[in-house]
Amino acid sequence: MKPNREKEALLTADRARELLDYDPETGTLRWKIRVSQSVLAGAVAGTTDSYGYVRIIIDSHTYRAHRLAWLIFHGKWPDNELDHKNGCRSDNRLSNLRKATRGQNMFNKKKYANNTSGHTGISKRGAKFSAVYGRNGRPVRIGSFLTLEEAIAAREAAIAYRGEFRPSA
Repeated sequence: MKPNREKEALLTADRARELLDYDPETGTLRWKIRVSQSVLAGAVAGTTDSYGYVRIIIDSHTYRAHRLAWLIFHGKWPDNELDHKNGCRSDNRLSNLRKATRGQNMFNKKKYANNTSGHTGISKRGAKFSAVYGRNGRPVRIGSFLTLEEAIAAREAAIAYRGEFRPSA
C-alpha cells in the first residue's frame, strides 16, 4: 500500500516522540502517556490488522507502526515505501526495515497460498513449467521449460539484477 502523504504531513516526528517510545531492537512501540480510559502509559501501542501490519491511531488518524518507527528513529517519514526484509509485517525492528520503491516492495512478496510449484514465479502449464517475474507492475514472461529446475534457473538469471530485494524462493 502506498503511503498517504497528506495524512503523514499532519504528524511530525516531535509529536510522535511525545506520544510513543520506540525500541529499535524489539520493534515495539509503547505509549508514553495515557491516551484513553483503556490505554495506559507503558502499554504496547497498536493492533494487528487482517493483513498482518500493526496499526496505531494518533490524533484520529491511523498509521502503520513500521512507518511510525521510521519517523521516530530517523526524524522524518521515509521517501517511498518500507519493506520488511523477513516478510513478517508485524516485525518492526529497525534491522528488519529498509527503504524500497513500490516495485522492490512488491518483488519481496511471499508466495501465494495457491502456489503449487513451491517457487515464486513458476507455474505448471500442462507438461511444461512457465516462468515469469514482475517489472513495473506487469508480468514479464520468461518462457516455458520441460523441467522445474530449468524454469527456476531461467527465472533466477532473469532477476539477478534485483539485488537485495530478490526473494529467497
